[in-house]
Amino acid sequence: MVASSQDAKRRINAVVSGALPFAPCQLHKASHIVVLCARTGQRRAADDGALPTAVPGHHAEYPAAPREHATEQAALAGASHPIYMALGALLLGAATLNLATCTVDDFDADWLDAELGLAERGWRSVVMVGLGQHAASDIEPPSLPLPTELFMTRL
Repeated sequence: MVASSQDAKRRINAVVSGALPFAPCQLHKASHIVVLCARTGQRRAADDGALPTAVPGHHAEYPAAPREHATEQAALAGASHPIYMALGALLLGAATLNLATCTVDDFDADWLDAELGLAERGWRSVVMVGLGQHAASDIEPPSLPLPTELFMTRL
């Protein structure tokens, strides 16, 4: 979900500020807030007939659709891995465009899901990212790129 209107951002910020009143992130200053969500419940794309039962060229024991999980919590844990991969791509793209980001994953997801009506649509909020331009009044100035030798080993 992408929130760009003042009303949508206000609703999301109410959840974050209520749960994290001292959050270092300045999500309220973001021009856009992206809420990355995972699919929940027994209803999956494969159940709707949108996906084939097996990927062509693969063995039948490796279905294209995700297997049903024993619990909703296990399903959400499995679904959050691609969410964090998408988060990495989002943050990398934002850095490439020299946009400021603010990532929040410690919030009351039940509260946010209720506020945005996500549960009724079969979604669960996992992480949100505020995007915008750097401001001179930012608490932390934009970081400078580190020399690659500090975090990369070339083989």
